[in-house]
Amino acid sequence: MQFASAIQQTCYERILPWITEIFGGQVIVCDDLPMFILRRGSAVTMVEVLPWEDQEAIVRIWARVVSGGSLTPDLMRYLLTKNIELPFGAFGIDEDGDIRLEHNQLGSTCDKEEIEVATRAITDVADRFDDEILALGGGSRALDRMREQMSD
Repeated sequence: MQFASAIQQTCYERILPWITEIFGGQVIVCDDLPMFILRRGSAVTMVEVLPWEDQEAIVRIWARVVSGGSLTPDLMRYLLTKNIELPFGAFGIDEDGDIRLEHNQLGSTCDKEEIEVATRAITDVADRFDDEILALGGGSRALDRMREQMSD
């Protein structure tokens, strides 16, 4: 596995045992990327350790909530309204037009409890709201999309 900086590697090596201890058999540790994948309910959550400039790393916890939906004004208003209610993370739209829920925290100062609470929060919110978002804009949930890709 390649790291862009020493701090990224240090952060990854620090959180690796936490993630595997907390989530056990629910977690997939990627071999080639500093990333972990978790599934709960219909949510698929990624925990990535990314470089940030030369002296810091970011732990990005995110879930693709809905893919291929119609980004209507009503859906956008719904997402923005939900953002102010969420204790961790915010809904956004990625470059493919997919709706994601994402939370970032500094890698050098994060601790096990912060990683656990934020990861569970992102996973729970994605699982809880994906059906409501589908009802507003259509598309497919992350788990449905994964199943489709695996059957191809």
